[in-house]
Parts: sequence; C-alpha cells; structure tokens
Amino acid sequence: MAKPLVIYKGTLYTNVFIYKTVSRTITYNTEREIAKHTISALKVKCNTWNIDTSQYKKVDTITLTNEQMKTLDMVFKNSISILNGSAGTGKSSSILGLINLLKDNKKSFFVSAPTGRAAPQCNPCTLQQKNAR
Repeated sequence: MAKPLVIYKGTLYTNVFIYKTVSRTITYNTEREIAKHTISALKVKCNTWNIDTSQYKKVDTITLTNEQMKTLDMVFKNSISILNGSAGTGKSSSILGLINLLKDNKKSFFVSAPTGRAAPQCNPCTLQQKNAR
C-alpha cells in the first residue's frame, strides 16, 4: 500500500493517518498523481526572472491594486503559483495582467481553473499555452 502524502502549510508530511473515505478509484489515483507531480515541481530550484512588472499595472480599463501586482512578482519567485480568493477580489484581472506579461516576455505558462466560472473572463487566454522559454 502506498504511503499517504499530505502538504499542510507548505510542509510535506508522509505516513500520516488519514481517515478512510469513499471515492472513485480513478479520482483517488488522479489526485495522487497530481500531488506527486506538485511535490516534484516544488523541489525544483526556480530561476527568478528580472522583469519590470510596473508596466502591467493597467489591464484594459482596470488598474491593478498593489496586492494584485504582488501576484505578478509571486510567479517570478516560485515554480508553482496558486491564486485563490473570494468572488470579486480581482483574480481574473490579476490573471489577465499576468498573461499579458508572460506573453510579452515569451515565458511558457499554463492557466487552469477548477471551475468554469473564471474561464470566460480570461477567454481566449485560458485556452492557450505558450511554449516559449
């Protein structure tokens, strides 16, 4: 039997007791593979990018807040970045600014969302994957 893996507050724990739950085998196996790949990616030393983010403060008719601008910097310092927040907090605007920045600087990226609600906001950006490094 495989050892359970848990990431809690940025720390990886192995051999953690997990209550038994009922789930589809394919769902469990898929989530386990995602967790393994995420753990591997987190161990990779990330090269930081020297990009001036200030020119991306304005996205279409929206001006990003200082907190949203920190999102752009977060991506340059981490191999994986997760942006979450409540409805109406500006996640889609941050993503649009980030996509513009990544495209302009020929960086590879992939944007995904667990639900389809945000995808139309960023369309067609979320349907693209840039492969330039």
